[in-house]
Amino acid sequence: MFECFIYSLSAVAPILFMILLGNILSRKMLSRSFFDQCDKLVFRVALPVYIFSKLVSADISQLPEMSAIIFCMAAIFTTFLLVSIGAYFLLPLEKRGAFIHGTFRANFSIIGFVLAETMLDESGATAIACATPFIIIISNVLATTTLTINMPREKRMSFGKLVLNIVKNISTNPLILSILVALPFMIFGIKLPEIATDSLNYLKNIATPLALLSLGAVSPSEEKTRIMPEAVVATVIKLIVMPATFISIAYLLGLRGNSIALVMVLGTSPTAVTSYIMSKSMHSHAELARQIVLFTTVCCSFTIFVFAFILRYLQVI
Repeated sequence: MFECFIYSLSAVAPILFMILLGNILSRKMLSRSFFDQCDKLVFRVALPVYIFSKLVSADISQLPEMSAIIFCMAAIFTTFLLVSIGAYFLLPLEKRGAFIHGTFRANFSIIGFVLAETMLDESGATAIACATPFIIIISNVLATTTLTINMPREKRMSFGKLVLNIVKNISTNPLILSILVALPFMIFGIKLPEIATDSLNYLKNIATPLALLSLGAVSPSEEKTRIMPEAVVATVIKLIVMPATFISIAYLLGLRGNSIALVMVLGTSPTAVTSYIMSKSMHSHAELARQIVLFTTVCCSFTIFVFAFILRYLQVI
């Protein structure tokens, strides 16, 4: 029991520390524009290099079972479908898109790579890297679709424009492009020279610290706004209902090791900041989206600890 506690604490402590530090720095020292630039550096450079480095150096035998990735995609789609049905009957049009998006869109890659470094072995990081493009693709498709459907009628885009928007978002995503570049190296066993590996490692090593600092910089609104009950419900769905349900199903289906760890990372990761940005740009309820991102970010350390403890106690990770 004590070993499980230490294991779970070790997994969550770096996340909590860096998020808190990012929040303090954003209030006392660094400007919002600094963290905006950090987001660009992480998303466009550091994380793609991280994924590329992991895949290039990966042993093919370390690749995760495709069944685990399919299960994660099915979990996202099922959450999207069930929440969409509930939102249709219970929420006004202007809140539906932000609410639905906030419940299924996870900050999978950032939290995943941190947990891979603290909880799992090298094969765990490789599993996260391999699952990332599939999670990105289905999340982008569902996000764009739900925000478009739930736009004010006069601002909805046509079906053709919707498809083009989805294709553009996926085909220009730096994380997906990094995996495509890494594929020939994996398939043909091409090794990078040491000088290239050392250079990439410098960039790779800044990815997770900067990403967590920036995640902590998600700040309360400057205007005084009340806590929205929809944001609380979305947080409960995202961090408790979704992981508890799908981790239980994965366990009953026999997923173990890195496979069930993928499901845990997906379920316990906070809502991606992209959810707020997209909701704001696509005329959904920006304040609701912002509160969901804020609440899930604040609470994710607790849920990661609890589920990591349970899975470690059951000896499945």
